[in-house]
Order: sequence, then C-alpha cells, then structure tokens
Amino acid sequence: MKKVLTLICVFVLALSVMTLAACGNDTYTLTYSAGDGGYISGRSAQTVREGDDGSRVVAVADDGYVFERWSDGFDVSVRTDRAVNANMHFKAYFRPLGKFSARYVSAGGGVIEGKTEQTVEEGGDCSAVKAVADDGYRFVIWSDGMTSAVRTDADVVGNVFVTAVFEKTTYELLYQAEQGGYIDGNARQEVQFGEYGSLVTAVANEGYEFAGWSDGIESATRTDPKPQNGEEINIYPVVEKVN
Repeated sequence: MKKVLTLICVFVLALSVMTLAACGNDTYTLTYSAGDGGYISGRSAQTVREGDDGSRVVAVADDGYVFERWSDGFDVSVRTDRAVNANMHFKAYFRPLGKFSARYVSAGGGVIEGKTEQTVEEGGDCSAVKAVADDGYRFVIWSDGMTSAVRTDADVVGNVFVTAVFEKTTYELLYQAEQGGYIDGNARQEVQFGEYGSLVTAVANEGYEFAGWSDGIESATRTDPKPQNGEEINIYPVVEKVN
C-alpha cells in the first residue's frame, strides 16, 4: 500500500512540473496593421513567449499624410510592446496633411513685398515677405507682435493672417534767435509727415530790425511743413542793428 501511495505522489509531482513547464511555454501573437495613408515598418506579425517583449515597429506615414494614433490610443508612431501576456492587435491611423492659407496686408503707410497670399501644407514654411514703409512713414510692428519687417512663417499648423502697422515719421522744427531779437511762438516743434508746424514770428528788439531767416525766407512770420530733405530744420532769424 505504501508503495502505491509513493507512486501516486511521484506521478502527481511529475504532472505538476510538466504543467508548470507547459504554462511557461505559452506563446502569443502580436499583429500590427496600418489604415489608409501609411504602412508598418518592422515585423507586422510576431509570435512572443509569455512575459517576453515584442520587437519594435514603426507606423510610417505616406507623402501627404501624418501619423495620428494607434488603435489603443498610443500617440507615438514607434512602439515596442513589453511583457506580453495575451494575443493583441494594434492598428495605426493616419490623416491627410492639412492645407492652410497665409495672408499679409498693410494697414496703410507702406506696402508688402513678396507673395501676400500663400497656400502652405501643414508643417511647411511660407515664403518670405517684407513690410516696406512709404516716404514719411516707418514700419512699427506686425499685428501678431512680430517686430521684424521681414518675416518667414515656418512650421505652419494653422491659417496666418497678419497686418503690417506703420506710423508717420515725426520731424523737429527748431527756431533759434540770436542777439537782437526773439521768437514769438513755439520755437521747438514736432511735426508729422504731411503736416505743418505752428506759426512763429521773428521779433526784433528795440534798436534792431529783422533782415531775414537763415534759410533765405524774408517774411518774419512763417509756418513750415515737414523738411523736404527728411532732416530736422534748425532756423534762426537774422537781425541787424539799426544805425
């Protein structure tokens, strides 16, 4: 009887060992597929022992497409599935690249050099444009905050619509009186392009008489526009002593 029980125990123990060994040899299948717009680089069908890792695969987008996600929500195109314990299938999804428009306009006081209306593929670059000020104006800023007059919008992921802002150039009029007279009016003035300064008059002191301005103007009273040469005016009246 003891011999029979011993044989039974040995058999049960051997069966347990065989069962454990068999369980350790279970294998699973990993399969990877691609939707429209791409393909799988790597082994798309893999047989993996339980607990082992699969080999790396990459979801590669065709021209005009971009990888979006895997069917399990993983959003990186490269993947290696680890510690496999079940049959699994993953599908890579792609989407067409978007096309966006870029438009560059002037708010007035200047023009845009370059292609003012462009169509660019998602992730692509626009061609360069430049905001050029008219005479008497200067470029200030683009409506999106860029301060460089020349711009190239790169890695575009949305529509671009910006306006170049210009402002009138400001000039200074300066009137100075030498001995024998004084300036009646605002002797230092800031004048914007296309505008006139305020009226000034050269007044001679007692014993002197007005003889003209240093720029050749003979009238004692004057109102000046912006300087023709784009520089500040510095003018003084000429007065002569009366004999």
